[in-house]
Amino acid sequence: FMQQFYNETYQGRYSKYMDESLMTALWSLSVSFFPLGGFFGSLMVGPMVNNCGRKGTLLINNIFSIIPAILMGISKVAKTFEVIIICRIIIGICAGETSALRHEGQPRPF
Repeated sequence: FMQQFYNETYQGRYSKYMDESLMTALWSLSVSFFPLGGFFGSLMVGPMVNNCGRKGTLLINNIFSIIPAILMGISKVAKTFEVIIICRIIIGICAGETSALRHEGQPRPF
């Protein structure tokens, strides 16, 4: 579905279909930016918890899920696939923070 949307958007802009190599590159970026965002999100948890506490960090983390979700929905109307790629990294930050925050402060089994 996303590859088709990328191709339709590109075709609408340039009146030709995307090369296979460009499609592969864009698809690879779309897929790989989510775990990259998760990496950065997990690194952000420590300082955020120290400054805002656990609840405050969770509330701030909602921004990293709500705004990209809205932008991804708008991207179809705006006919831009670049927004989807950028939002994937932001959603990844949300996932990384949530995952690391869930385990922060819990006792570790030996």
